Amino acid sequence: MEIAILLGSGLGLLIHLGVTAEPRLTWLAPTEEGLVEYRPARAASSVVAEVSGTLYYAAVPRFLERLAAELPETARQLVIDVSHAHELRFAALEGLERSVRDLEARGVEVRLAGVSAQFEKVLRASKSPLIYTPAQATPGASAQTALAHMLSAVRDPNLHEGGGAVPL
Repeated sequence: MEIAILLGSGLGLLIHLGVTAEPRLTWLAPTEEGLVEYRPARAASSVVAEVSGTLYYAAVPRFLERLAAELPETARQLVIDVSHAHELRFAALEGLERSVRDLEARGVEVRLAGVSAQFEKVLRASKSPLIYTPAQATPGASAQTALAHMLSAVRDPNLHEGGGAVPL
């Protein structure tokens, strides 16, 4: 009986890790109608990476690999929408900061959107340089707000300096 319990627990843990180790990543592009699924034919300079699932320490490396690999070559502004991501902790913060530095070195401006109140506390406590938009009740609204601020910042480079929340 003890062996069966240990085997069942171990198998359950492996299944859980397999299911949660890779969050879903959906690419969106802004249009006049709002955010729509990104298609390479659009060659958008602004894109949104919508993250769904768990971003705990074991899932962060694979997520960041996919983010960098799948980012469209034409993208110059990237919003990472974490409004549907769970378990955002310090490991996710470190990985996101590292990834943002790498992407900015490639000429891509990056913002977070849909940041929960809990993750916002982590960002503030760590004095993270990441610029973010807090979560909003309407799906996609925080990503659209972040995009609007990024595009207005292109016209006015002094609009948002340093890390912190983007005003709503």
